[in-house]
Amino acid sequence: AEATWNSPYDLFAAVFGPTLAPLVGKTLRYYVRTPMFTLIYLFCVIGPTLLAPAFGRGPDPLAHFLAALATVSFFVGYGGLRPVASNAFGFYCSGFCRYFFSSVSSRSTLRAIAFVPLALGAPSVLLSLGVFLVFWNRVVDLRMVILWFSVGFGELLLFQGLGLWTSLFSPRARDFEIQYGKTLPMAQNILMIVSMASCPALLAIFLVLGSAVVLAYWWVAVLALLPAAAFYLFTLRGAGTALRGRREQMLKILERNP
Repeated sequence: AEATWNSPYDLFAAVFGPTLAPLVGKTLRYYVRTPMFTLIYLFCVIGPTLLAPAFGRGPDPLAHFLAALATVSFFVGYGGLRPVASNAFGFYCSGFCRYFFSSVSSRSTLRAIAFVPLALGAPSVLLSLGVFLVFWNRVVDLRMVILWFSVGFGELLLFQGLGLWTSLFSPRARDFEIQYGKTLPMAQNILMIVSMASCPALLAIFLVLGSAVVLAYWWVAVLALLPAAAFYLFTLRGAGTALRGRREQMLKILERNP
């Protein structure tokens, strides 16, 4: 069925072709209309800049940049899309049964649902860097930009991929009017804790090495982006197969009250 291009959501979904466009458009509406989405997304864009002075203390001349770079892993990679991305089917509840009768393959269905948080998260990498540079009063090194993009997109691919697996193996029916801070299933909580722990871990590594070493070995972050991308691509393939095999179990869980 072809989507009707009568809203910004549908115009965005048109990029994915007539088969996936309706599902992409519907998923995009879920994300954007989730309570507090705009506020939390905005905070994730400005978060690295706000926390840089607090965590970037020390004699290193680029300490603020190292602190901001470390927090990108949580704010950009995971923070703003947390309630939906790690429980992608939770808002469907009993409506999840529609996938039993869909003419779209399970793999294509998962890809359509996965591309939305990725497409929303990708601009936050660029926006967060732009906000940081507005308040940066030192010379901007090209290696700093490469590091920011490598860490941002690497963490985004990693945590979005992990979020797809928690969506399949630890789904939970949730009210669409869910507010941030409500109890999440164990798998989602673990994923959130890991993403938060990555901030001080990266910051400690950066400060121990120093900005000179971090900038000199900027290519390590680029190389680290490759396995993150490979993991995400593997997830799209493997999780699509898992969705087909777990539909009955997931429906039983999602039909329960939140």
